[in-house]
Parts: sequence; structure tokens; C-alpha cells
Amino acid sequence: QTEGDGTVRSVFWTDAVGRSNYKVYGDYMSFDTTFSTNVYDMPFAPFVGVDNHGKTILFGCALLRDQTIETFEWLFDTFIAAHNGKTPGAIITDQDQSIGNALDSKFPMAVRRFCFWHIMKVLKQKNISYFKARKGLYKGLKLAVRNSFTPQEFEDKWKQVLMEFNAHDNNRINYLYNIRSYWVPAYFMESFYPFSSTTGRSESTNAMFKGYVAHKDTIGNFFGAYESIQEKNLSTLDRCRYTSELKYPSQWSYNG
Repeated sequence: QTEGDGTVRSVFWTDAVGRSNYKVYGDYMSFDTTFSTNVYDMPFAPFVGVDNHGKTILFGCALLRDQTIETFEWLFDTFIAAHNGKTPGAIITDQDQSIGNALDSKFPMAVRRFCFWHIMKVLKQKNISYFKARKGLYKGLKLAVRNSFTPQEFEDKWKQVLMEFNAHDNNRINYLYNIRSYWVPAYFMESFYPFSSTTGRSESTNAMFKGYVAHKDTIGNFFGAYESIQEKNLSTLDRCRYTSELKYPSQWSYNG
């Protein structure tokens, strides 16, 4: 995406490996834009999935000029075009409103889920004194979320905890209850989120790129690092295939 004078505004990149990955494993996707990676301070946006070995894989990535709805809509349109029109069935992201609006526009059939870890972390950080005065409240809320298997079970347990600790007046807790269908696991029992309730796979991808890319690097160097990371991922895949498909399992028994 360029300006009228030809200046690069945003850039999306994928390759044959990324397209092949998405064709097979694109039912679920993690999307996050938490840090900038190059000298131009462009937000980094990797599209991440999970393969049949439970390993993190790349479908592609982008460097963005900004994080507006318009930019995300361009990115998602470009992503769809690069992957022959296929859209994901389930997506996990942070709570960014611009991302949410763009997802609603471009991936209207996808189930969107918020990062559980981030929500619980912010809840605790913003209510330290409140939880200190009500020891056991935070743990009770967390258990209500983690140990519920149906929406009704969660709602009953959540209300029971609020009643026990007289916590109906907390705006943050009430807000999280109002958006419960976006982050509480009980609401996603019928959706496909393989080994994922957080954006941790996106964050681990961010960390991996930090190991390959210096902040002063150019866009060209950045996508050279992308190729190196894909080669590393292919090497990991080869080892997993050897262990699961080609290597004979050892057999032993205490019986003669």
C-alpha cells in the first residue's frame, strides 16, 4: 500500500510456505500488533496458526503505517487475496477496537475471542487495592472462569462470587461480565481454538523476530529475516515428522 507519491504506507508479506500452512491449518488464527520492529516504528502484525504437531506456524506478516480501521481493512483484504479468498473460522486477538471493526467487516463469519491472560492481568493491575480489601475475590473470579463448562454455569458462579464479596459496585468487573462472550472459555466450547486461550503464540512470534531483526533494520532486511524464520520452522517440522511418522516406537514390557 503506497501514498500518492509512491511512498510505502504498509506492506504485507507471505510465501509459498505461509500459503501452504494456511490452506491446511487456516481454520484458526492468532493476530496481534503489540510492538514495532524497524527504524520506521511500523507496527508488526504477524498472522499465526497452529499445525498438527501443536507448533506455531506463520501464515504471513505485515508492517503497518498505523493501526486505524482503514489500514486493518486493507491488510485483511490483502491477506484474503493472497490466500485465494479463504477466511479463518476462529480468531484470537487483543481488545483493540480498530482490529475488531475491521474483523467484523472483512471476516464477519469468524468467531472472535479476546486474550484471557491479558484480561486477567489488567483486571488485577487496575484493582490492586480493591482486591487487597477483599482477599479471595480475584481467585474466586478466576476459578469461576476456569472451572465452568457452560455459559449458565459460569454466570451462576460469577454472580455467587460477587455476592460473597459484595463486589457489585466495581466497574471493571462489571465491564468484563458484559463482554463475557468474548473471553470466557465456556462460551467457546463449540469453536476451534487449538491449545489457545491467549495471544501467546503471537507474542512468541514477536519475540522470535526480535532475535532476528535489529530496530535499525530496513524493510528489506526484515523480510529476509522472515525467510530465515520460515526455514527454521521447516526444520522443526521435519524433526516432528520424523518422530511421529518415520521413527519406530520403542516397545517394552515386564512380561516375558
